[in-house]
Amino acid sequence: MRPGPGSVGRAAVVFDLDGTLIDSVRADFLACTALFEECGAAFVPDFWAERVCGNTGGYPALFAVLRERAAVDLTDAALRERLAAQWARFFTPEHVGLLPGAGALLDELRACGVPLGLASSSDREWVDRWLGHFGLAGHFAATVAGDEVARRKPDPAVYRAATARLGVPPSWCVAVEDSPTGTAAAAAAGCTVLAVRTALLRQLRYPHADHVVPDLFAVRRLLIGPESAAAAPPRAGRVREPHQSAPEASARPKPTKDVRT
Repeated sequence: MRPGPGSVGRAAVVFDLDGTLIDSVRADFLACTALFEECGAAFVPDFWAERVCGNTGGYPALFAVLRERAAVDLTDAALRERLAAQWARFFTPEHVGLLPGAGALLDELRACGVPLGLASSSDREWVDRWLGHFGLAGHFAATVAGDEVARRKPDPAVYRAATARLGVPPSWCVAVEDSPTGTAAAAAAGCTVLAVRTALLRQLRYPHADHVVPDLFAVRRLLIGPESAAAAPPRAGRVREPHQSAPEASARPKPTKDVRT
């Protein structure tokens, strides 16, 4: 695929799901906060952002902090059961929406003929649930879930699998991620990496990203180019935007551009 007028050329684009396209990260933040409150402890948002967000293996460390702060003698299994109850409370269409600009970005990339992939650390059941809910499944030529590879992010396996299914070398692909764990996975696979800062993760550093941007609108400008003066007319099959939500082997760090456009 010939690169478009944006400043980042791409033969294909591979997206993370949670925190990048859908705002499930906020729901997890609320669930973990509620778990700490249930146990009588103050939440640790910085620890959660750095060690848990984007890292499905980070919850045991969070549980260890909870036991220390709340002086409770509960096993990881018992705490995960309590957290699962909070997930059921918050992982709902009322709390999980598309992130601003996600729908338009996917629409425009597909209209440009750019092959799209999805590489998630979450299980297939979760991926299919939300792709179906938001009508996103048809946008992707390849999707890979965390339970379909041997190791999850920050291991690059999920990105290698997604690019292989697209039939495009990783070095020709752009990965769009929100977490340091995800950016490390994409960089280790050999992709050009765009890190999107989200509200709950703005304090984090992204040493493996090639560009750090404030939102998906900036991703659009890098991949597609400046927005045209006249907006494109609505087309059938557009995905729903957030206000319509209801019915990661390590890589050598690379210089990062923090794009404020």
